[in-house]
Amino acid sequence: MMEGPPERSAGFFHCELEGYRIDLTTSPSVPMIVQNGASVVMTHVGFTEFRQNLAKHFDEVTDSRAPLIVTRRKGRSMVVMSEEEYEGLQETIHLLRSPANATRLLQSIDELDACGGVERALVDET
Repeated sequence: MMEGPPERSAGFFHCELEGYRIDLTTSPSVPMIVQNGASVVMTHVGFTEFRQNLAKHFDEVTDSRAPLIVTRRKGRSMVVMSEEEYEGLQETIHLLRSPANATRLLQSIDELDACGGVERALVDET
């Protein structure tokens, strides 16, 4: 089990916990992301095309929930993602920041995947 905070470098988050490997990267050289357990191919578009069809690309990103990589000839690429996906990514990073919490969450996911767990009614706090 890993001790201390996960290792970080520019644009990269790495964490290994009891056999799990979690990599979150913003590198444009990585063409795949994991979303809800499935790999999703990130679409690339040139800057000029993106600029000329901005609303269309924003709608596609929002509707598909898949990020879009905007490439530039003389500059670094950028990633466009929906606000919901960005907030979800930030929450995931926050929850996995603590190795103990990450281990507990990943074990819970394994338990549910193995048909374990108990369904409970939501508690109304009003």
